[in-house]
Amino acid sequence: MDTLYVKILRSADSLRLVTSDDTIQIESASLDRFNHGRCDFAAWLFMPVAMRRGMNIHVEGSGSQATIANARRMSEIWEAWMPEKLSAINVLFDEVRTPQPSAGEAGNGDLCFYSGGIDSTYSILKRHQEGKQQTLLTVFGMDYELDREDEFADMLEKTRPFADLAGNERLVVKTDAYHAYQKYRANVINNGHISHIFVLAGIGHLFSERFDNLIVAADARLDQQFVVHPNGSNDATNHLFDDGECRLSTDSSDVSRSEKLPLLATSDTALNSLTFCVNHSIKPKNCGLCGKCIRTKLLFLIATGSVPDIFIERNIPGNWLESFNHKRGDQLFLSEIILRAQHSGRIGQLPGGQAIYESLKGLRKTPLRKSSSRLSRQYRKLKKLFRI
Repeated sequence: MDTLYVKILRSADSLRLVTSDDTIQIESASLDRFNHGRCDFAAWLFMPVAMRRGMNIHVEGSGSQATIANARRMSEIWEAWMPEKLSAINVLFDEVRTPQPSAGEAGNGDLCFYSGGIDSTYSILKRHQEGKQQTLLTVFGMDYELDREDEFADMLEKTRPFADLAGNERLVVKTDAYHAYQKYRANVINNGHISHIFVLAGIGHLFSERFDNLIVAADARLDQQFVVHPNGSNDATNHLFDDGECRLSTDSSDVSRSEKLPLLATSDTALNSLTFCVNHSIKPKNCGLCGKCIRTKLLFLIATGSVPDIFIERNIPGNWLESFNHKRGDQLFLSEIILRAQHSGRIGQLPGGQAIYESLKGLRKTPLRKSSSRLSRQYRKLKKLFRI
């Protein structure tokens, strides 16, 4: 197996990871707080490329035996899940260091990833209410592409009140890692977004000399992770982002998306900082019309009984089912919306909700396909989504 040699080049305003074929650039106003000795982060950042190309990684610098072992185990898992797309690899360093306790940053607690979305906001709000201390880390170059600097700046401003409330400090790091991944089609594989967790873990480990714990919010409840598998962030592999001194922990794998919303509804600061819309002409505001906004309005309705005033268009359209597609994530959320609505007694608040629930459960005496044209379309949509 060929080897991918990774050099780490530092300058006054950036850090670059360079191979013979690719460069990953990292910029931040907090460059002085990046690691000075540990180089494990470079292995995590280049793993999607290496697994996709079937190449080992050799990092110029110091790394731990734990990273070497955990990277091997993680790559074996991904190869087992997607043998036709990914390969098990080995990670090597110029020097294998002896584990040392981190210097820590007194009073700053853990380092929590924060994007402004529901999952990270819930996780951080819960920690804040429990009296835990955290520094927040936001990465530019993921949800917001690098040519959308104004949108990203608006997002930082929109989420500032919550960041000030729940975090001791907010660090912002910019990276073009996705560009390297896209070259090898390593971002999305078989409809599963694989690479985002490697970016987060890699950027987080840039601060491993200062923080022992990196906290990422779960995308889905543990049982729901089986529905969206394979997804990059998951409880089976996240814990392997561990260099023996600093480790990634997944928070709130015990609650679903709808189960997170009642807590968020208790905090106006958290609610007004939420940003999840995919409409680039509106972001970081929430349009209320795109598929993700409609899905989130439905989740709020069935979880809390109302839709908060955080959408430009607050109403739920009668044809809301048509905003869902065949992807596993949409299947998961549609199932959660319908079943949670039924269990909470709010199925009647969803347009067509009772008929959709009965068809989903096979209880409807008059099939949707023989009903009105709108319900007939809903039936065809359900049949396509759930193969009923």
